[in-house]
Amino acid sequence: MTAADPSADGSDAHHAAECLRRLTESLALIEGREKPNRREILDCLSALGTLHFERDEFEEARAFLERALPMSERLRGTARCSPRFIARYLLDSYERLALFSDAMELRAQYPCFDEPNGE
Repeated sequence: MTAADPSADGSDAHHAAECLRRLTESLALIEGREKPNRREILDCLSALGTLHFERDEFEEARAFLERALPMSERLRGTARCSPRFIARYLLDSYERLALFSDAMELRAQYPCFDEPNGE
C-alpha cells in the first residue's frame, strides 16, 4: 500500500462499514412499516449478504443470504437479487464455514453450480 492508495488510510474499510450501517438501518425501517415492500427487503438482504461476504464475514453473510434466497425465488428477483446470484454467494459462505452438508443440499437444489462456468 502506498500513500496514493485510497485504502492506505482505511477509507475502504470505513466506507464498507458505513454501507453496512446504512443498509441495516434501511432494512429495519422497511421491515417496520405497516406494509413492508418485499422487493426492498430483498434488495437490502442481498446487499447486506454480499457486502458481509466481501468483508470475509461469512457467518453474517450466511444469515442474510439464507433469508434472501427463498424470498428471491418467490419474487423472481433479477440481477443481484436473482436466486442463482444469491445461492452462489450462499454456497461459497457454506464452504468457507465448512458447512458441507448445507453446501451439498444447496448444490442439489442448483445443479448448475457443478457445470463448467456455472453461475
